[in-house]
This record gives sequence, C-alpha cells and structure tokens, in this order.
Amino acid sequence: MKSFNQVVNDEIDLTIKVGNRVHNITENVNVALNLDEGSIGLDDLFKRKNRTTFINRAESGELVTMTGEKISIKDKSFWTQLKSDLLAANDEADIPHFGKSGGLIKKALGVTAGNIDKIANGMSTHTGKNPSGEDWESVIACAVNRIKGHKDWMTGPEWNRAQKFWPDWEDQAMLLGADFIKTLKVNKLTQLGASTLPISQAWMDAGATNKTPKTDLIDNGNTNISLKKAGGSQLLSAGKNETIATVQAAMSSFTDSPSGQKVVNSLLTDIESKMITLQEKGTIDSLNKLADQDPKTLSKKDLDRIAEMEQGQINAKYLTDKLQDMFNNSSDMKKFFCWEAATGSVKFKDSPDAIADVIATFKESGSLKSTLTLDSPNNAGSKLAAGNSFYVSFKTGGGKSKPYLALRSKKISLKNSYADDTFRSIIMEEMSKEGFLTEEMSQLDEFAMLKRLGNKVKAQAKKVLDAIVGRLKSAFTWIKKQGAKMWSAILNFFDLKIQRVSIKSGGNFPL
Repeated sequence: MKSFNQVVNDEIDLTIKVGNRVHNITENVNVALNLDEGSIGLDDLFKRKNRTTFINRAESGELVTMTGEKISIKDKSFWTQLKSDLLAANDEADIPHFGKSGGLIKKALGVTAGNIDKIANGMSTHTGKNPSGEDWESVIACAVNRIKGHKDWMTGPEWNRAQKFWPDWEDQAMLLGADFIKTLKVNKLTQLGASTLPISQAWMDAGATNKTPKTDLIDNGNTNISLKKAGGSQLLSAGKNETIATVQAAMSSFTDSPSGQKVVNSLLTDIESKMITLQEKGTIDSLNKLADQDPKTLSKKDLDRIAEMEQGQINAKYLTDKLQDMFNNSSDMKKFFCWEAATGSVKFKDSPDAIADVIATFKESGSLKSTLTLDSPNNAGSKLAAGNSFYVSFKTGGGKSKPYLALRSKKISLKNSYADDTFRSIIMEEMSKEGFLTEEMSQLDEFAMLKRLGNKVKAQAKKVLDAIVGRLKSAFTWIKKQGAKMWSAILNFFDLKIQRVSIKSGGNFPL
C-alpha cells in the first residue's frame, strides 16, 4: 500500500475555454491559473482548523466536490492511512508529494484533491481574516499562558486581540505554545510589539521616529523575544532615516570595540599621512614644478617622486572611497550593523524591555522554524551577517551645507573646541588671516584650496600652511581619542554624510 507521502492525486484532467479557444490540461503540463479560491491545496489543510474540518466532513459524508456532489469514503483501509498521515504531519513539508498522480485521496475518496471545493467545505479564507504578525503575538501568548496553567490567560489585551482568531487557529496556537515552552523555556508571555517605547537621543538626532520595540513578546522580564513569520517579516523597519540611524549605531559600536579602533585608527593614520607628511617636508612646490615640465626631460627618479606626490595627495574621492571600502568590506562592521538591526540595543538603550535577546521565526502551521539567541555581535551578529548584505556610500557636503550627521557634533561635551572644527573651517580661517582667502579660492573645495596653497612660494603661504598642518595634527589626535564617537567626529570633520544604504536580505533572519 502506498503512503500519503508518495502521492495524492490520481490524475488531473481539466478543460478550460478562453474566448474561442479550448485548452485541455493534463498532468505534467505547467499552467499558470489565476483562480479565486477553488479546490483545496495541501497548504490549506494546515491553516486554521482545516485539517480537522476535512477529516470530520469526510467521515460524516459532508465533504462535497466542486460541483456540489457529496463525497463518501470509498475504501476504509486507504482512508485510515490517509487520516493517519495527515494527523502525523506538522505542515505541508512533511507531505512533499502532494499533487502527483496515484495518491491516497483518490484511492480513499474516489476523487482527486483538485475536485474538492474549498469554500463549500468551510476551508475558505472568505469566512475570516488570517492573523497578522501582531495578532500572532497575542495568540501565541494566550496559548503559552493557557498551557502553563495561568488562570488569567483569557483576560487582558492579549486575549482581547486573540479571541477572534481562536476558534479557527486554536490547534496551531497550542502547538506553537508547546514549542515555545519546550524550546525557549518561557513561563508567561506578555505582548509588547503592539506598543511603543521611548527611543534614544541618537535615533532622534538621525530623524528616525519609529518607536516600535524590537521585542514582541516578553517572558516575565526574563526573555525578550523578537517574533517573525518564517519567510515573511524582517528585522529592520523600512525608512531612510531608520536605516541611517542603524548605520550610525553600528559605526559607534564598531569604533568602540578593540578591533574597530584598530581599523579606524589605521585609516586615520593613512589619511593624516597623505594630508600632512609631504606638506611638512616642503616638497609640494618643487615637485609641482617638476610635474609641469615635459616628462621626456625628467629622470626616472624625478618621475618616481612626482608619482609619490600624486599618490600621497588626498582628495574627496579618495576619502569617500576609503570610508566605503572600510565599511562595506569589514566583516566586523557588518556584524555590528546586523546586531543593532536585530536587538535595538542603541535605539532603545533607555527602554531595556524593547531590546530583543532572542529571535524566533515560526510557521503558521504550528511550529518554530528557527531561533537565535542574541548573545553578542561576534556570535549572533556573525550569524545574521552571513545571510544578509548591505552597501553604504558616502558623499562630501561640498562645504555649502551642514551634513546630515554633523548635527550631532554640537552635543558632544568637550574641554576644547575641536568638535566644532572642520577640515574646511581650519583651512579657511588660516588663509583668511593672511589674506589668501580670495573669492576665487573660497569657491574651491578644501582639498583644492590646500593644494593651491601648497603651490605658492611666498613666506606668508608657508606660514599659513604650517598653521594648517599644526591644527590638522591636533584635530586628528583629538578624533582618535573619541572612542564610540570617532565615526561621528570623522564625518563631521570632513563634512561627509551617508548618501545611500542598500540592503539585500536573506537567510533564516532577513533584515
């Protein structure tokens, strides 16, 4: 005897008339149909109470075909096996061969699944709305609290929301409740995801306003669960400002870590060297004069010196390219980004209940699919980053307007004024003191101004250049001491802002 897992439908023979043309569709022919409800599918049997409804109607002789004819059990032996297989399955994945020819439905009932009407047999979605993500939170909370014997499981906001779904989804709810208790060791759940909680100043400074907690279900203050439908919900709320705020939080956490400080300090040292070293050697003017000559008249040594100068001089593109390379190619940075997207540890630092410490994805059929303990950026963050990817690009503000992220700089408490200094302000202030800040010069970007100044041979120009170099060195020294605020300081100093954040979601826990 074949099992239900082997096959269900004996054959499909369907004729459709479209306009003046008649189409005959048999098995092994792939046809895309756009039908409203129609016959039952395997997934339908694992929604609401459809599995129980199907079995009860078949055994009572109330199951009907697409044309309204009653269906009776033709072979009790095949029906017993079909019923057993259905009840043993957790979801459609346990019955992978549904829909192929020679199955138990035809043998047991005398008709194929394609001839059993969904609406007429009470298995249609027309009779009631499916639970949303927030509805499932309340349904699962009530199921857990009922299983654990809490007498108030049918009271409060959770039950007020869950009760309209309970008649259709009780079976799946109780299966999920048992799985939550077994896997996550919960005792009593309260729904938090439908509420709002205060967000941090960093989030407000970024212009982000979403106050929905990362925690959806909380277990007596012990476990904060972020609940997602398998293959559906994402970890990161949509919106440009929300995404930018998450990037900023990842920057801060990354630069506050030992590995992050090493990476960022190396980048700063490279930039500082290219901006300052050649200026201090006093070689810019002489090398520029060589560069103006015919290359054919220059020795290999001179050409090498010119190449060194050109490689050493920094410009806006070099700066943004270096930042983008570091951010997008650093595995540690990605860990921190995914960690913040999942936990909300920076976003809700003043609202600890809103910070998730477990992610759980579930199937509506009544089981947990995946769980992840959010223990650290290095561990959980790595697992999240393995399934998700993103790209961040930066651009310079051009000195014409304050960058998006620079709004934070005024809020940094300092013993000196370095937080208010920018690369552009230092150059313009020192050039203005000696009368070099002409209207033409002020229209250039700061990199071009510095290069133009380096080309001058006057003693005054050397004086201005020395003053700029001195202030730049002091600014870099200060930036390197900012720890978690180092990224904000860098972006503010160079008048940079995030231009775009692109996310490609995937894995068990998509962003």
